[in-house]
Amino acid sequence: MSGLPSFLRDYFSGLALCGMAGFVLIVAALHAVQPGYDARHQLMSELALGPYGGFLLAAFTSLALATACLAAALYHARAHRSMVALLGAAALCFQGAGLFQLHTATRLHVGLIAAAFVLCGLAMAGLPRALAAKRLRHPRVFSWGLGGAMAAFAALDLPIGLAQRLSAATLLIWMVIVAVQLRTLRPKP
Repeated sequence: MSGLPSFLRDYFSGLALCGMAGFVLIVAALHAVQPGYDARHQLMSELALGPYGGFLLAAFTSLALATACLAAALYHARAHRSMVALLGAAALCFQGAGLFQLHTATRLHVGLIAAAFVLCGLAMAGLPRALAAKRLRHPRVFSWGLGGAMAAFAALDLPIGLAQRLSAATLLIWMVIVAVQLRTLRPKP
């Protein structure tokens, strides 16, 4: 891959990494400034209830941007359209969850988060086939392993805040691996 598609793949991969970093930084800052917040037993969405809770919309927007940019990078890496569609729909769900927050639209917010994670899980499962002709390093190992871990964290009997954070961290790790590998992707000879 050379020329414009390669440039755009690298550009969108870089933007995805920036979006993920933005999400992590905003959520970490909100953890630090919310008095009495218990990360083990409270959902990340409950950060919206704190004194700076309005910044949670920026965190969700950053995550939605990261997911959409990863979809665009995969598109420019010539991934199957279903992969692009899954991550594009997940990005819309993440953004919707930021707009319809837990304290104002509980069911819609929870449904959008659940849908985003399911869509990302499907993308994790499908990635090895979506880029079958390309050179990702160990796509089955990291995609299926991290996808399985994400599902396990959601299913295990862990405190809800901890389970959510572990699942989100697993998804972010997968996104980072994909974005970094797309930036170094080289066609098969």
